[in-house]
Amino acid sequence: ICEYLMALFRGDYPNLLVNIQPRCLKSRICSVFFPCWVWLHKPHLRFLCISYASSLSNDHNYDRRVLIQSTFYQQLCQDRPVTLMFGKNRISEFGNIHGGEMLSRGLDSAVTGKGGDMLIIDDPNDPERVESDTQRENNVKKCKAYMFTRKNYPDAPVLCIQQRTHRLDVSGWILEERGDEFENVIIPGRAPKDTILYFPISKV
Repeated sequence: ICEYLMALFRGDYPNLLVNIQPRCLKSRICSVFFPCWVWLHKPHLRFLCISYASSLSNDHNYDRRVLIQSTFYQQLCQDRPVTLMFGKNRISEFGNIHGGEMLSRGLDSAVTGKGGDMLIIDDPNDPERVESDTQRENNVKKCKAYMFTRKNYPDAPVLCIQQRTHRLDVSGWILEERGDEFENVIIPGRAPKDTILYFPISKV
């Protein structure tokens, strides 16, 4: 997954979809560590990070902020320090002195006036409960809209990370209607047959 994220960052793919079972560090790797790693290289980038609930999205943003302010992280960026702006340092959004931003929003709230140089959509459907058809369709509808209206520029990449919750969840919509626009990393919890997984950068 880390190699696919690195390939997305360097522009090898326009968008990336990651489907993997829970408790595999998918949110930590994709939603927390990845954007913080990107800031080590391009601290001016602005991220809009979306989850099914504001509480979950804010938790991820809090973890990003803690990581960025850690001694470990600051030692990695000594040549170009990533210092957070004092006047814009909240759980739901914070920025750095280079103009970069981390914005977190939930599909249960509005995203009015916000956008990103990269969109990260992490678990847009609630995996902890069975959603009604109306709720699931509403989340898919919102993600469709955000992918078109919340990019700071037309080619801004979209990263979607999700454990599958339903055949018609957001990942299902991507695979059915926009599959040719996304590189897919789909790792089932149980492999139905022997499968070779290729690493896009190391070529293993």
